[in-house]
Amino acid sequence: MKKSTSVDKALKKAELQLAASISCHCSISSIDHIGEIIQQCSKGSVLEKLKMHRTKYSRLISEVLSVALKNELRDDLEGKKYSILMDETTDISSEKKVCLCIKYFSEKHLCAED
Repeated sequence: MKKSTSVDKALKKAELQLAASISCHCSISSIDHIGEIIQQCSKGSVLEKLKMHRTKYSRLISEVLSVALKNELRDDLEGKKYSILMDETTDISSEKKVCLCIKYFSEKHLCAED
């Protein structure tokens, strides 16, 4: 079994930070181009080895980040009052979509959260 080096850990940390940023600020389809730019501009650094593609980042977001964020939200909401706004729609391909918005006061961040 291969030991994880500090370079591997730094690379994994960068990948998770980029996945979180991409999921919040832009389309997942732009990740391929952003990855190429980062590799070109990062010669000699840890980020030179960064492999960024839509499929990898989609899985990171859905299988790692979303699980961690869901657990954090559950812990933050436990025993607290909150309100939920729900909307459902059906798109042109007859696929149903649901959106949930939870509004609550976070004692951890000391502010109202959406």
